[in-house]
Amino acid sequence: MRLLNKMTIIPLILFATSCFASKKHYGEISGVVWTEEGLPAVDFQVCTQVHVEQSSLNTIQTCCSTKTNSEGRFTIKDVKPGKYELVASNDAEGYSIINQTPGLVVVVDSSNSQPTVTIRLHNRGAVVVAHIADKSTGKPLDDVHLAYSGVDCEAGGDVLAGVQGQYALPIPIDCDVTLIARARGYTGWVYTDAENPSRPVLRLAAGQRKILDIQLETAGGQLSQR
Repeated sequence: MRLLNKMTIIPLILFATSCFASKKHYGEISGVVWTEEGLPAVDFQVCTQVHVEQSSLNTIQTCCSTKTNSEGRFTIKDVKPGKYELVASNDAEGYSIINQTPGLVVVVDSSNSQPTVTIRLHNRGAVVVAHIADKSTGKPLDDVHLAYSGVDCEAGGDVLAGVQGQYALPIPIDCDVTLIARARGYTGWVYTDAENPSRPVLRLAAGQRKILDIQLETAGGQLSQR
């Protein structure tokens, strides 16, 4: 998932590969994540963030190396001594890395090499949860580009890959956005409110989820709207 927001001046750099090398004197961070409702946050990514100065630009290196278990607990192993911000996220539940940043500050050093923390989630955002499939066969499509663009806010974002046709795309709250899906070999799709077809925008409040069933037609037809 990529986010383009002109109001954000500190870019995030995500690392999908291993974040920490295993070394004898490295520590670990463990703890539990709670939702806004006070429930265990199950199957959430837990990420470390480090602020890095590069050519007069302050960037944030974000590494997501573990997930919470059925009790909301997690352990990040082989953590190099230093200062980190911890962020827990699950786009499908409305908790994105963006709306959970800045995270909980944790220091790993010789005096506390295995800190235990509690992460309490906040500012649950809006999210579009879409199932995208081939209209003629019903086969789930995992290579669709699902994107939004703000109409009355300066924001945009997308998700480039699904899992068994399922996509989760956080969108800004209280903002009209256009929503478009594209895939190679298929006609495009644009979101249209069935109750107001002349207004092809979506607007959600904090914590809201919009579930969509998107069926793409093979190329050659008109732009699909649903």
